[in-house]
Order: sequence, then C-alpha cells, then structure tokens
Amino acid sequence: MNNEARIVNLSSAAQAPVSLDTIRGQQVLSDNEAYAQSKLALTIWSQELGKSTQNPMIVSVNPASFLASKMVKSAYGIAGNDLSIGQIF
Repeated sequence: MNNEARIVNLSSAAQAPVSLDTIRGQQVLSDNEAYAQSKLALTIWSQELGKSTQNPMIVSVNPASFLASKMVKSAYGIAGNDLSIGQIF
C-alpha cells in the first residue's frame, strides 16, 4: 500500500472480553457473544497494528449510529443513543 492508504475496521460498542476457552475450542458461544468478542479482538488488533506502522493509517471505527437500532435493543436489551452519532477509536 502507498503512504496515503487507509485501513478502516468496523468495530462496535457491543464488545466483550475474548474467551480463551473459546479459542481453545472448549466453549461454544452464542452468535451475540461471538460478535461481541470479535469486535473487541478487531479493535485490539487495529491498535496493535497501528503501533507498528504510520503508513497506512489504521483505525477502528465504532458506528455508534447503530446503538439505537431495533437490532441492538433486541440482541442486547439496551436502547442506545441518537442515531446521528458515531465514534472513532
């Protein structure tokens, strides 16, 4: 990639600690648990990869606009913020 390249990873506020038992194949996660763990892993990976290089730029974006969605409320039982907001980590 050239010096102007950008890598943007789509993260989420629905993050959860990664289960080492799951990585070892000793635990099975629900779809929601797997999603939440994958989003934290993606955020950590983006941060670590970003430390190793300045080009390309690497960011992990939390599109908080989904937080108020029906999908999030039904999956996690929480109502989120205004749909017009978002965050960059």
